[in-house]
Amino acid sequence: MTERAREISSVQQVAAKANSIADAGQKAYGEEFLNDVSTVTDEAGPLFDQRGLPTALGDAVMDSDEPVELLRYLGQNPDEAEKLRGLSAAALGRRIARVEADMKANKPKPAPKPLRPVTAASGATLGKSSSDMTDAEWYAKRRGR
Repeated sequence: MTERAREISSVQQVAAKANSIADAGQKAYGEEFLNDVSTVTDEAGPLFDQRGLPTALGDAVMDSDEPVELLRYLGQNPDEAEKLRGLSAAALGRRIARVEADMKANKPKPAPKPLRPVTAASGATLGKSSSDMTDAEWYAKRRGR
C-alpha cells in the first residue's frame, strides 16, 4: 500500500512540473509549443509512460537547464529529436547536454548599446587662451598640469 502511495505522490510531483513547463511554453510560444512537443514525441519517443511517470527522455528534458527552450528547439529541429530515439538514460543526458551547448552557441547575441553622440559637457568652460591670461594665471595653470 505504501508503495502505491509513493507512486501516486511521485506522479503528482511529475505532473506538477510537467504542467509548469507546458504553461511556460504556451505563455512564451502559444499553441506552437504544443506542436513542438508533439513533434518531439513523434520523433524521439514518449516523455511519459502509461502510469504518468517520465521516461528516460522525459527525465532528461525535465532535468535540463531550460526545458521549454529545449522542447522548442527539438520541435523545430526534428532531425535532432530523432537522434534521441532509443538512447539510454546516460546517452540521452550526454546528447541533450550537446544540444543545449549548441543552442547557447547559436543564440543571437543582443545588439550593443548605441553610442551617444559627442557633446560638450554641460557646465564645462573652455577657459582662457594663453594670450588672454595674466602671467600669474598662466603660471598657475602651468603648475596645475
